[in-house]
Amino acid sequence: MPGLVPPSRHLVLVGLPTVGKSTVGALVAERLGIPFRDADDEIAAAAGCSVSDIFASEGEAGFRRAEERTIASMLGGPPSVIGVGGGAVLSPVTRARLAGHDVVWLSADPQALHDRLAAPVVATRPMLAGSPRQRLAMLAAQRDELYAQVAHHVVAVDGLGPDEVAAQVLAAVTAPVPDVSACEAP
Repeated sequence: MPGLVPPSRHLVLVGLPTVGKSTVGALVAERLGIPFRDADDEIAAAAGCSVSDIFASEGEAGFRRAEERTIASMLGGPPSVIGVGGGAVLSPVTRARLAGHDVVWLSADPQALHDRLAAPVVATRPMLAGSPRQRLAMLAAQRDELYAQVAHHVVAVDGLGPDEVAAQVLAAVTAPVPDVSACEAP
């Protein structure tokens, strides 16, 4: 998409684990000419260990505290495309911080996500431990309402490849805002 103007605020991708936030985020950032930052990668780098190791040593609550701090720091930097962990929206503080940025929910059917999972991916995703199919459905039931609350745009990813999803994200965030002043009542 030639002629794209880099955003003046962050573009944040939210959605279930494995929905493609990192893959799509990197493509969108490249096309916008701004950095891509992955919250889970930055949390792991700061801790000096993997997200799975953080979950094992500090539990989900410890990971969520680190996630909240990391996202706050990321949002304080220059504009970038940010992929946040699927559970980042569980924090009311993080949800409030996202309000000042362009948030896109990459929406997917949990069954479709499960069908494309490979065993090595599941092994690195602590929130999918046990039965990934059941976990994805449970996570969707818990989080979809929160994704909808923070999102300015929704892109359904089912059946689409990363390039197609990236194109839809860019179309959503670069679409002109309609002038509704002509619609105002006299």
